[in-house]
Amino acid sequence: MVVEIIYSEKNIKKIMKKKFSIFILWMIKEKADTGYGLVKRLEDENIRLTCSQLYPLLNSLNKKGYLKKVQKHQGKRKSYIYSITISGEKCFKNIRKMVSPTMKKFCKFLIKR
Repeated sequence: MVVEIIYSEKNIKKIMKKKFSIFILWMIKEKADTGYGLVKRLEDENIRLTCSQLYPLLNSLNKKGYLKKVQKHQGKRKSYIYSITISGEKCFKNIRKMVSPTMKKFCKFLIKR
């Protein structure tokens, strides 16, 4: 039996959102940061993401327990620093285990270029 996967725009957006959540989790694993700081780091990598696109991802990861946010004050302004939790670390380790050897080779190939 052949299963046909329908690649609608909605399905593609769902897939990309999940993959991008993993990328954001990795970025915060590398360095705790504010939402604005993450946007700037992404811009440095030529990835354009607005705060209105990023904050729902951060809130979702926070609600799932993968991130924690701590309020900090800078003068009159308040902001939040996002950092990875133990649960987030475990989640990330499980994701790394699921990556196939072929995909790992492909990623190494991309890096060499």
